Amino acid sequence: MKLVCTSEASIGSFACGCLKRTSTHVKAYAHAAKALHVERGKAAYLEIYGNLQQGKSYFSITTKEGVEKYLSFRKRDVELGHIVSGRLATIATHLQHFLSFIGKDTKLKELERTDCENYFYHRHKSHQHQSQTSHSSKRTEHYKCIDEVAE
Repeated sequence: MKLVCTSEASIGSFACGCLKRTSTHVKAYAHAAKALHVERGKAAYLEIYGNLQQGKSYFSITTKEGVEKYLSFRKRDVELGHIVSGRLATIATHLQHFLSFIGKDTKLKELERTDCENYFYHRHKSHQHQSQTSHSSKRTEHYKCIDEVAE
């Protein structure tokens, strides 16, 4: 990550931002008084720089990247014996269902607290559909067996 500041004295503006990938976080000030915009620009620079030093991120990872990081963290729990590998597989399965609901490319910082409200309904509805399909195919197999025994 790179902190970039530019000043355009002829129009009285100052921009300071962090550059990473193709995104930018920019605070810009346009004022008639050069001294005022320089001071505000310096304050913005120091604020951004201080936040970066404290570990604040201006850019977010995707939900897919977040799930991958979480699963790699939980793999250590398997190695330490805190959970069994079957539990890790169950967690991974649940997270894959969550990703299919929320979207793999959704940025974590863009999620609102209400974005997951319909997750239970979504899972219950899709599970119910799978369950009905499974039951109907089992029922068909069962009747075939009964017909074969009857003949």
